Amino acid sequence: MFTKLRFQAPNAYHIDAIKNFEGTALVVDGVLQCLDFAFSMSFGQKGHHRNHRSGGTEKRKKGEIFINAFQGKLAEFAFYTWLQAHKIPSAPPSFDVWGTGIWDTCDFEVKNLKVCIKSAAHFASLLLLECQDWDDFGAYKPNLQSADAVYDLFVFLRIKPDGKTLMRQSRLLFSNQADYETLKSLLLKEHWYSELCGFATWADVIEVINQKQIIPQKALLNGKTLMDADNYYIHANDLKSANTLEALLWQTCVM
Repeated sequence: MFTKLRFQAPNAYHIDAIKNFEGTALVVDGVLQCLDFAFSMSFGQKGHHRNHRSGGTEKRKKGEIFINAFQGKLAEFAFYTWLQAHKIPSAPPSFDVWGTGIWDTCDFEVKNLKVCIKSAAHFASLLLLECQDWDDFGAYKPNLQSADAVYDLFVFLRIKPDGKTLMRQSRLLFSNQADYETLKSLLLKEHWYSELCGFATWADVIEVINQKQIIPQKALLNGKTLMDADNYYIHANDLKSANTLEALLWQTCVM
């Protein structure tokens, strides 16, 4: 049984337990690669990133698209760095820039395990999955016509500092215009850290779906975050540990 959020009528949800952040520093070259990718997918207009969440109504500005892409790719880079540190073989994350209707079908594949990377800011305590993206059998709907519809593992990484806060403070979060050097100066003056917070299995996700463990659209999370779409959630304290993941992946690699 997974931890339930505390409900407060009429439509508020509260996280009563937090998981402390314990981060590892990321190298500047990796951060720069992620910045380049995110800029191309947003302000640089070389690639396409959807401007809304699945089931959501909010149309995101390029500043929001940029920092979401940056955080997501930084989490992928951090996971690859973690794999290298534990000598677990894997291809590096893709920095290819795709056009409309094209995307990577799988974040990572370690031996025969398909891995989905989920990211959040360092203070977040929930792994979130947008309900509209997943069917009742835990398959990713956009990939149903491929062999990559079912992920074996959902790895949750947290990133510090919070990029959205940095962008908001610089009045760039809700902007559709920003030059590369300004963004580079803003982000590279920071020291970036990541934490592999834990992971869930495909079976865990199916259980959450069956339990209808959902934060609904327009609900207020922790009194300040208005949910733009329905999301399944798993509390960080309910995730399996990074040590368990290392053992599982090593076992897979020698099979």
